[in-house]
Amino acid sequence: MKKISLLAILVMPALFFSGCKKSAGNSTVAPSSADSYLPVTAGSSWDYYAQVAGYTDTISIKMTGLTTKINGTDFFTATGVSHFNKAIVENFYEASHLYVERYTIGGDIYATNIDVVLLNDTLAVGHNFTAAVTAIGGVDVQPMRIINTTVEKNITKVVGGKSFSGVIHTRVQLQNDSGSGFETNSIYDYFMVKGIGIIEMDSSAPGGAIDETQTIMNYTVK
Repeated sequence: MKKISLLAILVMPALFFSGCKKSAGNSTVAPSSADSYLPVTAGSSWDYYAQVAGYTDTISIKMTGLTTKINGTDFFTATGVSHFNKAIVENFYEASHLYVERYTIGGDIYATNIDVVLLNDTLAVGHNFTAAVTAIGGVDVQPMRIINTTVEKNITKVVGGKSFSGVIHTRVQLQNDSGSGFETNSIYDYFMVKGIGIIEMDSSAPGGAIDETQTIMNYTVK
């Protein structure tokens, strides 16, 4: 089964956003707080170093303070630039202890949006939950879901030569059902810190070594 890359959409050509129900324009909704595992406050920004499929890149993301209503939910909008590729638009949801990032998979006319729950910060270590990635439970006619497991809490991790404490480590298995039951397609490990955001994301195929990674270089949370 071919692994679906979430990291690659940030640095590879053909970044498209389609297939979701959006409102006619942007609006402003106050985020709960910058003291969050995914700060969405206006002006907050992050620089990442990415290694994907033999390519390296520097990615800069900044929250705009605007929101886009998608399927009735307010997603906070970020813009940025991939120096290897082009301009980036990202959408995040942060409320009620859930932290979600909207990804685009595929490319060209086949691009599809999926919503990936990165973290439920109330979940104990070793516990997991299952969530759909689209409002209809899949992509096209194929069911798709994620299983999110809290692997570690309150750990210390060194990323890019910097030591971060209070880190939560979650593992997201992206699964699809092609007719014989759900199978894990790709695995994503997220490392998040309250008041900072995502400090590292690693990707692998089931049973394989890490083949994609994204690590924080600099950040400003407002």
